[in-house]
Order: sequence, then structure tokens, then C-alpha cells
Amino acid sequence: MLLDGNVLAGARTAGLVCALVQLGYNELGVTRIKFVTRKIEEAAAPVPAPAISEPTDTPKMTLFDHALSLIGFRKLSEEEYVKVLKKQRDEALERIAVLERERAEQEAHEPATKSSPEKA
Repeated sequence: MLLDGNVLAGARTAGLVCALVQLGYNELGVTRIKFVTRKIEEAAAPVPAPAISEPTDTPKMTLFDHALSLIGFRKLSEEEYVKVLKKQRDEALERIAVLERERAEQEAHEPATKSSPEKA
């Protein structure tokens, strides 16, 4: 038999792990969008400044942020993240326009080929 029981069990386990990792990644994206939205709403509403402010030039990195920076990830500012999202959206819209053009051309050629008489 080509597929052993262990292979199928391993494939199921790998599929489950991949699905859970994808779910986690999607949830992080949703959380990030909610965070950005909340920050934008807070920025729109004026907040009185506290009387005593601590001088902080750079925000302190959490352990998680430090671990991510070690493997090559970096934290994006809100403006950078919005810029990345707009770039992805523009690329997707360009791809959609190309696909729609190709589809229209294909549909334009199909009736011409179907209506031409075939010789037997």
C-alpha cells in the first residue's frame, strides 16, 4: 500500500498545525487592524496632557518584540503599516484590472471562433 497509516496520521497532524498557525496569523492581523483603528480614533479626540510626563525618547521593547527582532522582523509604525496596506491594495487592484482585461479579450475571441463555420 502506498500510504501507510503513519503517513496519513502525520499528514493530518501537519494539516492541523498549519491551520492553527494560519488562524493565529489571521487573528494577529485582525488585532493589529483593531489597534490601528483605536489609535486613529484616539488621535482624533483631543486628550488633555498629563501634568507630569516622563521623558521617553524610544519606547521600551518587550521581550516578544526583542525576540522578533532577533529573527529579522521589525515593528512598523502606524504610517508605515498603512503605507504597506495601501501598496498591497493598489497591487491587487492592478492585478484585478489585468485579469478583467484578459477575460474581456478572451470573451471577445470566443464568439468569433464559435461563429466561424467548421469544415468537415
